[in-house]
Parts: sequence; C-alpha cells; structure tokens
Amino acid sequence: MIALIMLVAMTLGGLALVRSVNMTNIIAGNLAFQQGATNSGDTGVELAVHWLEINSGVTLYTSVAAQGYVATRQDPAPGQSWDAFWRAVLVNQAVTVNPANPGVYMAYTPSAPNAAGNTVSFAIQRLCAQALPPSSAGAGCSMPPATVSTSSSSKGAGVVALQYGSQVYYRITSRIAGPRNTVSYVQAIVAM
Repeated sequence: MIALIMLVAMTLGGLALVRSVNMTNIIAGNLAFQQGATNSGDTGVELAVHWLEINSGVTLYTSVAAQGYVATRQDPAPGQSWDAFWRAVLVNQAVTVNPANPGVYMAYTPSAPNAAGNTVSFAIQRLCAQALPPSSAGAGCSMPPATVSTSSSSKGAGVVALQYGSQVYYRITSRIAGPRNTVSYVQAIVAM
C-alpha cells in the first residue's frame, strides 16, 4: 500500500517536471523569436537610411507616401502605445494615403518575409513641425546648433568656434512582425 502511494506521488512529480520543462522550452522559443525579430529591425533602419541618402534634397521637403516618408513629425497620443499608433496610423501594408485621414501616411514594407519569417516595415518621419525647407521660418525642424563655442582655458589662446553644416533629424521606426505573433519595434534617429 505504501509502495503504491509512493508510486502515485512519484508519477505526479514526474508529470509536473515534464510540464515545467515543456513550459520552459516554450518561453525560451518565444524569447528566441523576439530576439530574432529585433535583430531583423536593423534591416529596416538600413533600408530607410539608404532611401534618405538617395532622396536627399528637395524631395525630403514633402511627404512621399509611396515610400513611407512623412515630412512632418507624428507622435503617438498621450497614453497610446507605439503598436496602437502603428496600427492606427502606420498600417503594415503597401503604402497608400489613408482615405480616412489624408494627412496621415502609412508604412513601407519593402519585401516579403526574410529567412527567419520576419516581415520588416519602416516609416520615416522628418522631425519638423511643417513640410517646408528646414531653413524656412516656421519649419520648426529639430536640428543641432550651427555653431558651438568653447571657452578658453588657461593654456589656450582664445575661443574656438566649431562650425559644421546644419543637419535635420529623421526618426526611423521599424516594425517587425514574425512567427508566433512576434512584434518588435526598433527606432533610430539619424541626422542628415
């Protein structure tokens, strides 16, 4: 009788152990899919930077809906997650102007899923208040200062002014959708 009770207890313990190992494997697999999706986000950022480089100049003063580019800054509403913002504004599909809101543009998905099964989409937003040339009054572009001054030290001979060309900031948001409903976001700010 005692042996049968011990056998039932050991069987229940073994079942609990198998279930625990199975759950651990599922969690590890989900973490691997999430990491793979995040790693694929670099693809979207690199494609977006390449697009900015080949389209620099006057093209960037206006939105290019067909390529997921918006010449003005768009942010999620207070309390809205990036996923909700993406689904409401930057829909993960081929890009067209949103008929419900003509001033809102969608994201660009340049290709089919990669070898890992991840679909990478990106949206580029110029960090400006208005779709005007950055030097225009009222454009409200986020950019570094044109001149940076440093004060002299006891060993220096005066003030050195560092000059560099004005650059405009662009926010690139990549959304990666992968297997097992994995969704990951990668954002980068670039100055060009």
